[in-house]
Amino acid sequence: MESERTTLRSYSGFHQCAAELFRPRDEAELARLLADCDARGQRCTLRGSGLSLDRQALGERAISLAHFQKLAVDPTTRRATVGAGVTWGQVFDATARVGLAPAIMPTTRQGTIGGTLSAHSLSRFSPLHGREGNNVDRVRVLLPDGAARECSRDENSDLFHGVIGGFGNLGVLLEATYKLVPAPAPARVRTWLKREKGFEGLHEHLLGTDQGREVRCVVLYDDGAVLRRLDSRARLSCEEDLRRTLLYNPPGGVRTALEWAVQYWDWMGPAFWSFGYWALLREGRPYIDPLHDYTFFMEGNVGASRWARRLGLPFRVMEQTWVVPTTPGCLEAFLQRVMVECRRDRLKTAIFDVVHLPGDEEFLLSSSRALPCYAVNLAFEGLRARHPPAVERVFRALTAECRALGGRLHLVKNIWADPKDTRAMYAEVLPRFQALKRRCDPRGTLGSDFLARAFGPEDEPAGP
Repeated sequence: MESERTTLRSYSGFHQCAAELFRPRDEAELARLLADCDARGQRCTLRGSGLSLDRQALGERAISLAHFQKLAVDPTTRRATVGAGVTWGQVFDATARVGLAPAIMPTTRQGTIGGTLSAHSLSRFSPLHGREGNNVDRVRVLLPDGAARECSRDENSDLFHGVIGGFGNLGVLLEATYKLVPAPAPARVRTWLKREKGFEGLHEHLLGTDQGREVRCVVLYDDGAVLRRLDSRARLSCEEDLRRTLLYNPPGGVRTALEWAVQYWDWMGPAFWSFGYWALLREGRPYIDPLHDYTFFMEGNVGASRWARRLGLPFRVMEQTWVVPTTPGCLEAFLQRVMVECRRDRLKTAIFDVVHLPGDEEFLLSSSRALPCYAVNLAFEGLRARHPPAVERVFRALTAECRALGGRLHLVKNIWADPKDTRAMYAEVLPRFQALKRRCDPRGTLGSDFLARAFGPEDEPAGP
């Protein structure tokens, strides 16, 4: 079987491990590999494109499903059945040819189906369509004992709701069938931007989805005196003319230079947002961007990161996301705490944004499960040696605040938190997930040390 000795790294640049990476060519070869690991008592970690920020995809024996390349689009039923190794760029290109698009896609073409569905990802269109798993009809899963299972909301529903967002701990996602939505031709996104400050009108802006057609989000910038906002409203369009926003420009020399500048000069990120807020924004006149560039807006960051690492240069990001209930006052209280904690250590964010998420269905490790909420994302880039301890302290403090407000830590990004806080947030579903793990993978053949690090030992109580 194809394999190599290599060093695996997290996208954040803070985690790595030496590993043997296997690339099974088909389901039979994968089943033999799992059976061998199971017999030897060895753990295997599933790995997609290496875009996980934490230790979700790190392990001494790792499996890539790059050869699982099934991609079938049915325009009549508006469905696409896709293998785990297919990238989202491939899916976008194939569906666009027939005037369709997946409702939910991650922010880079490089992510794989198996990787993002195992994380139950969210995207720019999640305020309208929910998270990735909400738009999946069925999945095919290979268990460590070699048995394949067809899973849906009606068949093996417990495994369906566990393996989506289960970070590869229950079984191997071989393929998934996605719902598709019509995409106009040419596929464009029309965006309106408006300057605001403070909290006035924040809820009304985020919750006003205009009958399910508009995506609304907020980018925040704390200038040290006041919290400034860039309120965004976007919807699909088919306009010919383009009036691009800087953030959605395709990867190229300027974008790469900007990404590197943010990495190596700490002041560049805040300076960029301040300049964009005051000098580049045109209010009252919409921007028109290609749907591709609007969707995959992190492509420039991914490209800059890969070039930096090829040159032996560090490229680091610390990013964490919390979901807080839509209960009046919760979002404001959390954002106030963000400002207090960041100002204490004079930390300037590279990304600070908020979107509304509808309450999720019963995906066990979903941060928004049965919880209409706001997702608050905080990222720091260009971190020098003095920064990580300060950022870690901020992340831990904000996680404790999020727990007190009745929210949850989103498990997809970095996890710097007290395990007692994280465990308490998921106390209702952790026993169900652990029971499913014992049933599907009794010898612990699949997974990484990520969940143990996030939640603490299995027998540890959640705490008061």
